[in-house]
Amino acid sequence: MRSKLIPVIRTLLLSFLISIIILCLMALLMWKLSLSDGQVKTGLYLSYLLSCLFGGFCFGHIFPKRRILWGLCFGIGYFVLLALVAKATLSYPAFLVLGLCCLGGCAGSFFS
Repeated sequence: MRSKLIPVIRTLLLSFLISIIILCLMALLMWKLSLSDGQVKTGLYLSYLLSCLFGGFCFGHIFPKRRILWGLCFGIGYFVLLALVAKATLSYPAFLVLGLCCLGGCAGSFFS
């Protein structure tokens, strides 16, 4: 189990890096194109979904047995870390992000 700890941490960090890159692209688009609030929210949700898709895909390769369950665990873990960093409160948008993270993690591990 210890040999799988490093790939798990690496996957989480790479997923955060993907989110940061997408969020920087969104900031650039907001600056250049004056995006509406709905478009910005869609971009944020898309960044969470893509990050969790990547993480779930990697978790499916790290843990080949019960990979969809591990993808779900990745999505929940990613959301918890995201909520801790953002100091988020439990509200409707937070549950929507939790659902997107779980969906992305499961879908990514399914396609691995």
